[in-house]
Amino acid sequence: MKLSTLDLYTIGIGPSSSHTVGPMRAARAFAGEAVKLNPDRIQVELFGSLALTGKGHGTHLAIVAGLQGKEPELVDPQSLLPTLELASVKNSIRLGGKLKMEFFIRKDLIFSRKAALPYHSNGMRFTAYGTDANPLLQSVYYSVGGGFIVSGDAGQADPPPAPESPYPFSTAEELVQWAVSENKSISGIILQNESVWRDRKATHSRLDKVWKAMQACVKSGLESEGVLPGGLNVPKRAPELYRKLRDRPESALRDSLTILDWVDLYAIAVNEENAS
Repeated sequence: MKLSTLDLYTIGIGPSSSHTVGPMRAARAFAGEAVKLNPDRIQVELFGSLALTGKGHGTHLAIVAGLQGKEPELVDPQSLLPTLELASVKNSIRLGGKLKMEFFIRKDLIFSRKAALPYHSNGMRFTAYGTDANPLLQSVYYSVGGGFIVSGDAGQADPPPAPESPYPFSTAEELVQWAVSENKSISGIILQNESVWRDRKATHSRLDKVWKAMQACVKSGLESEGVLPGGLNVPKRAPELYRKLRDRPESALRDSLTILDWVDLYAIAVNEENAS
């Protein structure tokens, strides 16, 4: 396993990390480079799945926020729609949070639904133009899942080597074997592996932040009434399900599987909160 636990458990915006977290990171990375060139305008093209389902997943919101320097780990999800609306009204953005420039969403954010880029279905192409309308910078990124992005060049190359873990494994069976042979818990094995990425205090601190973010997301999902976005008028289920389980605690005494209803409820609450 060549990934850190904190690559798998990250803080970001929903409902799909491939369609929101990845594009926001790509847009922010491009903006950081483009702003150095003082461009006159920029254009963003979305391809494949991002073009076909991006609006339903909020990709356009993530792109506009990312271009203005926002990070998925820090941005307030409730600010994304107002940010897009403000950009639409003013026909401008502040590239990288610094350079104010014209940005016409209808023509500068293009959903190329009939085209695809070669490496992956979640492709994005960013272009910065000078005052003479010639390209100053063009970058291709792919959102490859879990919020990870690779550049067009990196997509053709071998990934950089990861640090060597004290207990390397590629299957769950190998992980269990390490736990048995070392007389450690599975979590203990993983914690030791995390030491190649950062010290233990930093690992615990960042995991605490992930836990608090998840708890806040669950709480908000349980309390948020209304309908889901998308125009189909589908009501949110989590608040009503929560009231039913909360008001009938004795049901757990009759059916030990009631605990799974709570697990399902938390998953629904997070899913609906991320979709909002």
